[in-house]
Amino acid sequence: MNILQLPPEVLYTIVAGQSRKKLKVLRQVCRIFNQLVEPLLFSTITLTAMPTRNATLASFYNFLESLANGTTNAGAHVRSLSVNRLTPTPHELAEAVTEAKADGKDLKGSHDEKMKDWLLLALGSLKGVRSVSWILDRSDPPWMRPGIIQYFANLPKLEELYIKRDFEILGDTRLGVISNLKKLRIEGISETIRGSLLDQAVSIISNSPHLTSLSVSDIDDDAGSREGDGLTFNSFFDRLPASSPPLRLTEVISQHIPLRLNAVALRHLKELKSLKLEGNPDGEPDDVEGNEEEDWNMNWDEDEDEEEEEEEEDEEDRAARLTWQPQPVLVGEIQNRRPKSTAFWNKLQLSGIQLEKIDLEVVDHAALGYLSSYCGLRALHFREIGASRAMLVNHIATMFYTEVLPKHVETLEELTLVSSYVSAWSVDTQNLELFSQCKNLKTLHVCWKPGAAGSVETFYSILDLSKTFPHLRSLSISFAYPRSIRGARCGNPYYSCQRVYRTKVKKIFPEYEHVDATKNLYKVKAGGLEFKLRPSEGSDSGYRYQFSPPKPGKKGFGGLGLGFG
Repeated sequence: MNILQLPPEVLYTIVAGQSRKKLKVLRQVCRIFNQLVEPLLFSTITLTAMPTRNATLASFYNFLESLANGTTNAGAHVRSLSVNRLTPTPHELAEAVTEAKADGKDLKGSHDEKMKDWLLLALGSLKGVRSVSWILDRSDPPWMRPGIIQYFANLPKLEELYIKRDFEILGDTRLGVISNLKKLRIEGISETIRGSLLDQAVSIISNSPHLTSLSVSDIDDDAGSREGDGLTFNSFFDRLPASSPPLRLTEVISQHIPLRLNAVALRHLKELKSLKLEGNPDGEPDDVEGNEEEDWNMNWDEDEDEEEEEEEEDEEDRAARLTWQPQPVLVGEIQNRRPKSTAFWNKLQLSGIQLEKIDLEVVDHAALGYLSSYCGLRALHFREIGASRAMLVNHIATMFYTEVLPKHVETLEELTLVSSYVSAWSVDTQNLELFSQCKNLKTLHVCWKPGAAGSVETFYSILDLSKTFPHLRSLSISFAYPRSIRGARCGNPYYSCQRVYRTKVKKIFPEYEHVDATKNLYKVKAGGLEFKLRPSEGSDSGYRYQFSPPKPGKKGFGGLGLGFG
């Protein structure tokens, strides 16, 4: 039977599962395959003048010209568009001219002339775009920006807009002409654009009554500590017309932008289901209220005098100290401290907002108190959990495992609990028993203590546990490093420890044998390494995880050049 005699939906299913490299080959087989492949190959493209391994500046010109002249059908299939640095550097331009001459070609005309002739016409051919990512660059000439923004405004089906980087270069260009968005993401806000960009962003929001997702990122990591007219989430809502109907936001992402919710903001967050926060939600330093000297004097060894003593330790003392030992938790002393974020989480709770997905960088008692007030969480991600005091970290972890996780075991589908350093967040026997109750898990990411006693048995227990989850599709295991190397993430102690742990994983992973590969994950990541399940040598029924070296990395490339040649 000829493969072309299969039903179209079957052919499409086969083609859709192929890599982009194979799609390029399939496209050249025949017209039928070309019709199947083109929508997949060109659904996402990037327009950029930056040369990459897969595309040269000359190929960028050719693609842009073919879109502008209508000599390609690729534009009809584009649904996601990324625009990034449309002006090459003088060095890149000189290299392109040299390469063209070597191929017997001539790049006639200047770059600016080509862009004026083709860019806006090429963009005009992309009428089905639903998602746009625009990374602003100072090298792009001012005449480009108004035309690009007007193109965005004229897109009939545009739903998602992501704008990043140097907003002050926009000048008098008005973003407010863009409307009817469902997702808006603004990244790279700086203190110099408090007025102009905020007004333009508010115009987009007020013109998008169906907006469901709002993401705002400050270019300054300590933006939350600024006083006075510092930007907060309230700033966007306070400027909306009082008579406008409330938004129905279901997703909010805040990166170093304090939320500090007021009544106006809460009016637009009644249907909030997903929240991702980087930094403290109230914009205060990652600390707890109380006497600053007392906070830093909680019986843990990280002042300068003790660091000097560490340098004089012999190898035996250092090896002994690398093994973490639980410290007694002063429960009364810790609970009496009121986290800075208490007001934020209390307002969510009192407003009846029950999140289904939450992603936090700062985890404190207030956040856990909110999560323990209801049931039904579907996705919980605590990334890079940590604090300057080991006691506080361990107490918060204990509170999570005893009061929060049991509330959500029946509904959780995604769970991430990652701590860079050894603490009570790391996997142990008790944690695994609690994880085993989360039968609906689809993704699981935990941290493991390779340097602890019984670490190999714990590692195998994690793999055993993964087999009990019928819906699990992704398992990742991160290393929890000794606190003695804290502050050395970019130095030799960290990388030396990482090499030791990775060597250990490569050794113990292949020794773990499966009986039935159909009931286990095909791939597992551990310490940044990927292991794939393969049949055991000399065995008819057993399977073992084997290290899968990464393929040679490719430079960033978003689709430009697909189909050339």
